[in-house]
Amino acid sequence: MGSRFVRGLARRLARFAWAHVETDVMKVLYESVIDAEQRHSLGEYYTPDWLAEIVVEETVTDALTERVLDPSCGSGTFLFHAVRRYIAAGEAAGMGIGEMLTGVTSKVLGMDVHPVAVTLARITYLLAIGPERLAHDDPAGVLRAGLPGRTRCSGGSRTP
Repeated sequence: MGSRFVRGLARRLARFAWAHVETDVMKVLYESVIDAEQRHSLGEYYTPDWLAEIVVEETVTDALTERVLDPSCGSGTFLFHAVRRYIAAGEAAGMGIGEMLTGVTSKVLGMDVHPVAVTLARITYLLAIGPERLAHDDPAGVLRAGLPGRTRCSGGSRTP
């Protein structure tokens, strides 16, 4: 990515109130930096948050044990809601933050062919976890180990 692109991305990112994110805000950013023709050629479609939330609620019945994979995650709309569902279940079960972060990163996964989408999905994933959890003491060393750190590139990328 060129420095002009990164500067433009930084300007757009500075507009958000990150502590109050309740949806996938990265899709708006993605649509503003990747032109419609390229998105169309890749067959990209962005699911509204309300629909993604309903789909996750209806299909993920046991968030702590089921694995969720979005094989075409885009900016991470489904991932956002699946992570939030896992965290809510983890908190209800009395899990510690380190255990929750380890669990969610092994249970909620996404991939996409577009590297910009993957980058934004990683940010969306972290926003779903929440700044207050990410700033918490990390006794299990999960954050120092590289969350989100499992990325595979071979024609596409996987997140977290």
